[in-house]
Amino acid sequence: MGACCLNSELGIRLRQSAFQRRCRPPDPTAIIRDKRCGTRVSLMMNRLSGVIAVVVTCVLTGSSPVYAAGDVSAGRIVLRGAVKVNHKASRDDFTDILIVRNGRSIQAEPAMTLRPGDILATGRLQAVITFNGDEAEVIVGDNSQIDILNPSIRAVVGEVVVKIKETVTDALDATRELFRVETEFGPAAAEGTIFYVKVDTERIGIRVFEGRVRVDPVAEGAQPLRLQPGDITIMRRNEIPTKRSMSEDQINEVLSKVRRVERAISPYTGRRINHPPAPPLAPPAKEKLVREVQRLLLSLGYDPGPVDGKETQHTLAAVTEFKRDQYLPGLPRIDQQLLTALKRAKAELDRRRPLEPIDRGSVAGLETPPGGKVYGHGVMTLDGLIECIRLRQRIQALDSNLEQPRAAYKAEKAQLDALDRQLARSRQNLDRTDESAVKRYNAEVARRDSRIKRFNKQVEELNARQAPLRNLNETWMQRYNKQRYYIDDMVAARDTLRLDYVPGRACGR
Repeated sequence: MGACCLNSELGIRLRQSAFQRRCRPPDPTAIIRDKRCGTRVSLMMNRLSGVIAVVVTCVLTGSSPVYAAGDVSAGRIVLRGAVKVNHKASRDDFTDILIVRNGRSIQAEPAMTLRPGDILATGRLQAVITFNGDEAEVIVGDNSQIDILNPSIRAVVGEVVVKIKETVTDALDATRELFRVETEFGPAAAEGTIFYVKVDTERIGIRVFEGRVRVDPVAEGAQPLRLQPGDITIMRRNEIPTKRSMSEDQINEVLSKVRRVERAISPYTGRRINHPPAPPLAPPAKEKLVREVQRLLLSLGYDPGPVDGKETQHTLAAVTEFKRDQYLPGLPRIDQQLLTALKRAKAELDRRRPLEPIDRGSVAGLETPPGGKVYGHGVMTLDGLIECIRLRQRIQALDSNLEQPRAAYKAEKAQLDALDRQLARSRQNLDRTDESAVKRYNAEVARRDSRIKRFNKQVEELNARQAPLRNLNETWMQRYNKQRYYIDDMVAARDTLRLDYVPGRACGR
């Protein structure tokens, strides 16, 4: 089967393209050779936001397309620029881009206006086209060919990435205005915004990066599919498609191509393609992920709250602080990407500031039995041991903060006791007939009473500050005083909290 090529009667050839060398003599009226392999990409830009990535690899044979009359009033279409390898192409490089208009080849130039009915082939460049101002931006990959329709494109061969400006209003309730990619095996409609389509002669693959995509397979008995971010589906002839999660390789295949262009030419729409968010985890898996994230945050010096596997505001605040310190974009979301970043930061910290090895013989804990660890019955889990150590740290910190007020209390009490003894002696030796001596004694008593009032207020403040400490001590006694632990867990807890000592009997017994 021959591949798509240009009309030999026009004397036009696609330079060094993969499909040029396999082209058979074409119909002189069109480039697209097979309507069934063609992919129609309707931009529908008026009420849509987001980024659409479409990659088409198609061997085409058959009839020609029929173009509507050109009408650029619906929105100006401009060839804004091009990328050669990893840098912005110069004007001279544009000779690699071929444009056919009304059956004739014309020279491509930066910022030139394209029309419905134009045919564009990129050769060795990647072209950047905008529609309707900057509401939509299309990146056409190298060795690729598209037809400009009204206002849409038909991806003939190669790769296409479409981005819709973020400020354009959503159109979830207006099905006819949804972005659509029509293929042989059924259309795909974007319900807000980033998806990728790859077409070849045997199958059509759809990958979703953001928003939702509704796929309507034409296979008999197939039901519409609703794809979420991170989903992929493969449609084949006479097969009912299913969806699954994308692999990292499938995601990075698209991201690497688009980001290479974005580095050379800043997106006109202001949109950059991003890694899709991880799919929601089942509760047990989610809890396990959150626990591991909390432990890593602790080891890096952040306070995520209790290590309990619960995604609390305290934990999310610690995630926000970590991402800010690491210059990581995005919301404070707990997912596999965050876990990877935390592990990378922890490995770097361990490399710069390694902990001293632990002498296991100095740890008064339980050895792991051959059958594995058994918790309960007075034995703490690793998370319980971490929380016990953190509770002891808070108790010690509060106790340390109270050292100065306690010392001031003791000093003042000692001075008041000395003053009481002095006044007792003065009273015994007081000559009550000496009016001046009585006045001096009464003045000393008044000063003593004033100091006692200040002292009593000081005692009240000290008691108020000691109340949280008493509560924490009671909590520790109730939860952990008679608990035991495994030595392996104590070592892991020490590493998690990055302690330069082994807590020993500070938790359990």
